[in-house]
Amino acid sequence: MGKVLSLATAIACLLAAGCSDEKQAEGPSLPASAVCDRALDANTLELQGGRTVRLIGVITPRPVGAQEDRLGQEALAFVEGLAVGKTIRLAYDPTNADRGHGDRFGRLLAYVGLPDGRDLGEAMIARGFARTYPRFASERLAQYRRVQQRARAAGLGLWGAAPQP
Repeated sequence: MGKVLSLATAIACLLAAGCSDEKQAEGPSLPASAVCDRALDANTLELQGGRTVRLIGVITPRPVGAQEDRLGQEALAFVEGLAVGKTIRLAYDPTNADRGHGDRFGRLLAYVGLPDGRDLGEAMIARGFARTYPRFASERLAQYRRVQQRARAAGLGLWGAAPQP
């Protein structure tokens, strides 16, 4: 009976170790919060210490045309005002655990929580500064799409009329 119990205990421990979040701890640690030093663009932040974070679930305008350039600059200013110089919270989507919560450029993939409790990605979508981006797995995608539908219906940002030349 003692050998069976010892074997069962050993198997339970092995199974628990294989199913735990310990694999996420391999390699670089994942910060839970950090000071945002600067916004590289409206969806990529540089943290104190040099690590970069790519917001999950959003994409912002690039300076391609007149409206996108203007919106890209406004989105960047919006992010800078909310996050730069402040301690932000980082949350990692479990659906990205297999990629170590990073992308091919070495950026962390995370949701960013602002000091006031808001989700930065959601706040950007709500103002029309970003749209949903399902490139990386995201448990918040459905929520982000609902917010995007409201911004689109209101004609905000990306969903507004293009400025006349």
